[in-house]
Amino acid sequence: METKQINLLPAPIDKREAEKRAHMYVREKYGNLPSVGEPILEGDTWRIPIEVRYPRVLFEKGTNRPKKVRYMNLEDIGEIRIDANRGDLLHKPRYWDVRREIEQQLNLVQVTVQKALVKTGADRFSKLPFSEHMHTPVADIIAYLLINDHLDLAQEFSLLYDREKEKYNSVIEALISMDLVRRSADLLIPGNALVEIERKREELHLKLSDALAYFFVQGYQNIQSVHQVLGPHLTISGYIYQQSIEYDDLIPVEFNEIQKSVRFSYGTPLKQLKLPRYLIQLEEIGVIEATSIKGEDVWTPEQDLLDRVRMEEEILSPIRRMFIESSVVA
Repeated sequence: METKQINLLPAPIDKREAEKRAHMYVREKYGNLPSVGEPILEGDTWRIPIEVRYPRVLFEKGTNRPKKVRYMNLEDIGEIRIDANRGDLLHKPRYWDVRREIEQQLNLVQVTVQKALVKTGADRFSKLPFSEHMHTPVADIIAYLLINDHLDLAQEFSLLYDREKEKYNSVIEALISMDLVRRSADLLIPGNALVEIERKREELHLKLSDALAYFFVQGYQNIQSVHQVLGPHLTISGYIYQQSIEYDDLIPVEFNEIQKSVRFSYGTPLKQLKLPRYLIQLEEIGVIEATSIKGEDVWTPEQDLLDRVRMEEEILSPIRRMFIESSVVA
């Protein structure tokens, strides 16, 4: 009598089943926000990307009802790998790795908008009250060279703490890369760009203003150095512009929203206490505009500057693909 051979090997996992298993794992381990993309078969392994459709809800001023939802598509959050023959889970990212990647991509949006704003609004930011710049290393070094022609680092840095020296040296490297200063051993002298700026202006405060504008335009990629100069002014204006760029409309932002952003970025009551002054100064130099909706003060980007920021395609292109869907809430 012929014996029938029984195949005890498990059936291969097809694409739909791989996606289903990955989806169940993502929902169980990472929550409702992440989802899974289309599985890709490589050899004997299904690779399933983890993605996020991050909702940004625009609320109607006055009623606080949802008016519009904008979805940000966050990709490359991580991936699930499943054995295509046995169905075993071969690889999965840790929960905190997924959360960190989401935060990093959201931070990329913030930083990218700030870069575009700094580059296009450099001439306006350079007109911030002089006292706002005096404590910053960038303005310190440029102002020193404008008045004294050279800076002896060994002498002037001798009383600084190591942390302060490190901050100034970092700024010096950035200024050298822009040809605003030149260095020979421990001696700093004006670079070609600063010499040209000096030649065009008579008043020292205008020379400094032009040099700072040049620094913003040339150094927007090094946003940390720019933050040393602009500080909360960039954080606040960047947040206001980010809302309008995300929703592709001129979006008014309320004081309490800006306050939350400042609190998140700095965590200190001091910056919140100074917030009204920062808003007034940003309005004075033409970076933002103040208006009133139903008796409540709100702030928007300055329309012409916003249009120029939107045209910075080379800077904004990494985040353009994130903003592809929106819907109006009835």
